[in-house]
Amino acid sequence: MVIQLLIAEDHPWVREGLRATFEDTEIEINNEATTGDEAVQMALTGDADVMLLDIKMPQRDGFEVLQAVKPKKPALHIVIYTQHERTSFQDRARQLGASGYLHKRAAPEDLIDAVRRVNRGEDLWISSKGNEYTN
Repeated sequence: MVIQLLIAEDHPWVREGLRATFEDTEIEINNEATTGDEAVQMALTGDADVMLLDIKMPQRDGFEVLQAVKPKKPALHIVIYTQHERTSFQDRARQLGASGYLHKRAAPEDLIDAVRRVNRGEDLWISSKGNEYTN
């Protein structure tokens, strides 16, 4: 089964790395947003199963995107994919309906596994040290 992935990330080199990570997997990148406004539009009008969402983006941050998208598209699984380790960020993401939180230092295989798992309906919260945790 193909998993349709929307990437919301403003840095081109990160998007390039993500494309390489998902190459030769069942995860197909169907769109790439470079701003928060694009992320909202693509999430609401597209057919992605999972969204990887950075927190710091132009126009709207990841929290604003979550707040705009989740009430209108609750079936979309959104994973915050960020360099920020703040517990308050993780708590806010969870409150706004994210399915997971993954640090950008995660190994490529952990990122692939995270997309697969949230697509199956699991919540996934992994610290920067690679420890999985739940609340």
